[in-house]
Amino acid sequence: MSTERESNSLRDKVILITGGANGIGRAVVSVAAAEGADVAIFDIDEPRLREAAAEVEAAGGRAHWEVVDLLDASQVEAGVNNVLEKFGRIDSLATVAGGSGTTATYLERNEETGDYIYKSEGMTQLWTEQVTEADWDGTMEFNLKTVFLAIRAVLPHMKERGGGTIVSFSSTGAMTGSPTGAFAYAAYAASKAGVSGMIRHLSRELGPFGIRANAVSPGAVNNPRMSIRRDAFTAAIDEAQEEGLEMPAPQPWFIPLGRASETREQAEAVIFLVSDRSSYINGVTLDVNGGGHMR
Repeated sequence: MSTERESNSLRDKVILITGGANGIGRAVVSVAAAEGADVAIFDIDEPRLREAAAEVEAAGGRAHWEVVDLLDASQVEAGVNNVLEKFGRIDSLATVAGGSGTTATYLERNEETGDYIYKSEGMTQLWTEQVTEADWDGTMEFNLKTVFLAIRAVLPHMKERGGGTIVSFSSTGAMTGSPTGAFAYAAYAASKAGVSGMIRHLSRELGPFGIRANAVSPGAVNNPRMSIRRDAFTAAIDEAQEEGLEMPAPQPWFIPLGRASETREQAEAVIFLVSDRSSYINGVTLDVNGGGHMR
């Protein structure tokens, strides 16, 4: 038995990470680099992309970063081709881009007039009856279409090589929903359930080609986005009560471990699933939520 923490479990492997500039994606970059991988990173945040790539190189790995609109199939395909040109292979794909209530459009309330206006980015804070088609479509595209496009782009190469691993992100919300329905959560829950469904299908379709597909399902995660979400959640409850809606106080999620996870803890689950340490795990959605939801 090795005395090392299998710190080279991804040595000579190439992992492509979408959404790798921030949050959980950045943590996946860090852990992958520490385990010896060469890392390709797609995101739209160029300054943070550069920082992530520098971290990989400081750990002794090769890095490729690229500004890619993950909703643009041509950009995704071109990016994958660029990775293949540089590294010659893609062993693993981690589709981390997505988020809780983040959509292509969102509504912001004008405090003076009380009207809502559309903005182009940010957190959507809507009850189900307020969810517009734009909110629904934006959430579905961001959380589900981006995953599909990235997977579709790497599959010809993985099939040709005769193997590979894919890890995507579902959510506890896909199984439990939310106690309030805020953050366009109907769309969010549906999109994340779609990810789990797609992964189950892919595990059967791709298994004969030596390709494994799994998902990670986080609960609460300690990152800036979660803080924004909590603040917006509290504001939405207060606003609804001020407008005369009688609402039962939402019950907080009970987490037996008593805390939200750190982004690195989610990243460790991703690295486990892409590595040979999980060589007989296929088609699962792995709950990484401290026991907040069990099945």
